[in-house]
Amino acid sequence: MAVPSNATNNQHIYQAMKSNNVGTAYIGFYRVSNGLETNKFYTVRGVEASYTNWLAGEPNNSGAKEDCVELVYKSPFWKNGGDVGGQWNDLPCKGYPRHYVCETSFQRYDN
Repeated sequence: MAVPSNATNNQHIYQAMKSNNVGTAYIGFYRVSNGLETNKFYTVRGVEASYTNWLAGEPNNSGAKEDCVELVYKSPFWKNGGDVGGQWNDLPCKGYPRHYVCETSFQRYDN
């Protein structure tokens, strides 16, 4: 998964989603729910998030089942379904089909 590590990286993912009209996408964070750590999110590699970009009021763990994170370009579930600029929302990991963003290594070959 492509976990945004800073505002510039988050903006690049947001712009790619926007240019492809992808409203929401999982970004590779999950919640660790044990004791006091209910709002700590980790990458799929087990590294705690050092950068976040939550929507107002998020993460809220609605229904105590929202353990994954999506980056939102626009969503019909938000007020007016408008562009929210790449902010994040927590949601259940299952039952909400979403696109996902993957990170790959890129090597450029020049002739």
